[in-house]
Amino acid sequence: MPYGAARSAGTGAGAAVRHGGPGRTRAVLSGQGERRDVDRGAFTAEFAAALPALMLLLGVGLTVMTAVADRGRCYDAARDAALAAARGQSGVDAGTAAAPPGATVTVLPDGDQVRVVVTVPVRALGLTVPDLTASGEAVAAIEPGVTVIAE
Repeated sequence: MPYGAARSAGTGAGAAVRHGGPGRTRAVLSGQGERRDVDRGAFTAEFAAALPALMLLLGVGLTVMTAVADRGRCYDAARDAALAAARGQSGVDAGTAAAPPGATVTVLPDGDQVRVVVTVPVRALGLTVPDLTASGEAVAAIEPGVTVIAE
């Protein structure tokens, strides 16, 4: 086939070849394969309509990830605080050092054990989510001769 000659894109009566300039050809199919001007910008419009939902899903996903990370840090802080309190040290200081910012550390002696609860409000994108908290709890046996004071 000589250079610049048109080839048919299909084999039916609906197949056509249009020239796109000197030496160029462009195949256009009629029917479902044909690109119509009415479809131009449809993806952009659909994407713009779906963008708020995508942003909401992203925000929820980030909030869940933050809550899970804060819960793990609360468990670690509660463990550190319980071990410190069981040895006679300040459980609140040890728990606060390991807890996420804004956490509440509660030390509760219970017979021969000490129980520590660390709670923090969950924050989403810098804002506190109402009624959503992450918490961790730990229990440790009190060392002999140590008195634990509730904090």
